[in-house]
Amino acid sequence: MSGSRRMVRCNGTAIPTRRGFCSTCGSRLLKDNIGTDLLMVSAGVIDGDTGKRIVKNILTEFKGDWYELPETHDA
Repeated sequence: MSGSRRMVRCNGTAIPTRRGFCSTCGSRLLKDNIGTDLLMVSAGVIDGDTGKRIVKNILTEFKGDWYELPETHDA
C-alpha cells in the first residue's frame, strides 16, 4: 500500500477485529484480529515483494477450475 494514512478508514465490529477500507472507493484493504498476530491484507493492495509466504488458502471451494492454488508454507 502506498500513499497517505488518510486513505485508510477503519471500523470496529462486535468481534475483536478491525477492518480497514479505502476512504476514496470503499474497497476492503485489511482485517486486523485484535489480540493476535494475525493481520489479513487483501493481496491486491500490496506493492512489490514483502518477503512473506502464504500459510493458508481460504474459500477454495469457490475458485474457478482454471485457477491453480498457490503453494502454502508452515506459519
